[in-house]
Amino acid sequence: MERIAGLDGGGGTGILRVMDSTPPPSPAMILASLCGRLQGLLRAAPDQATRDELAAALGEVRDLSRMLGTPQGGWSVDARAFDRLMDLAGALSGDLLVQLRKDLQDARQRLGRAIPRCDWGDLRAATHTLVALAGSVGAERLHRLSGALNAVAHRQDGGALADLGSDVLAGLDHLIAFISDRIAAVPAGRAAGSGER
Repeated sequence: MERIAGLDGGGGTGILRVMDSTPPPSPAMILASLCGRLQGLLRAAPDQATRDELAAALGEVRDLSRMLGTPQGGWSVDARAFDRLMDLAGALSGDLLVQLRKDLQDARQRLGRAIPRCDWGDLRAATHTLVALAGSVGAERLHRLSGALNAVAHRQDGGALADLGSDVLAGLDHLIAFISDRIAAVPAGRAAGSGER
């Protein structure tokens, strides 16, 4: 369900008030879950032959996950979804872009700290925010991988975290740069705080 409201009504992430997002399971999320199950079986394997077979299967699933995570078009943003969000914001679109960049930068910093430490609580919170942010602007690949990383955080799956974390951070960097370019294109006076980077 979509709704427009104040950019930041106090407390919480302002941009999340623009659009709610509850993504359905994606292939990337399913594959991340399968990786976790295979890793559990691998740890419990009773003999070397079984471990070797499971390790080979895990490698194939990870290869497939990486292939799905690099679709044609890379980190592109769906122009229709983004323009629709700007139309909904109307005269507030400049302020919305500034708030969106701030929220993305906050998520980037939080993930950058949480991923190396396997801080599952911060990972769950930051990826929950990022799923909604990326979905609202049409950053489909980042939206999908953020959902997969959120599932990894809920499972506390360190192996899958290593595979997904760097991809999500790279996608965030691309999206922040995209939003910064849009802020720079807003006429003077339309984007309050646009000088903040």
